[in-house]
Amino acid sequence: MRKLLFFLALAAAAWYLNGWQKPAPVAAEDSFIGDQVKTLRKAEAFEESYLEQTEERKKKLEEQLEKDSGG
Repeated sequence: MRKLLFFLALAAAAWYLNGWQKPAPVAAEDSFIGDQVKTLRKAEAFEESYLEQTEERKKKLEEQLEKDSGG
């Protein structure tokens, strides 16, 4: 009988403590700063495209300079 009561107490304790698990963290986009994070992501994408365009222009200018200098 004692073993049964001990088992029931242990099962009740496990069931009670199982509810104390920490919730999963919320993604930044879903939190109160979500709008600012989304704006930042758009700005990052714009910056990447701007840097790529700058590199392409630089390469074209270098090619033109080589062509004009006869190299």
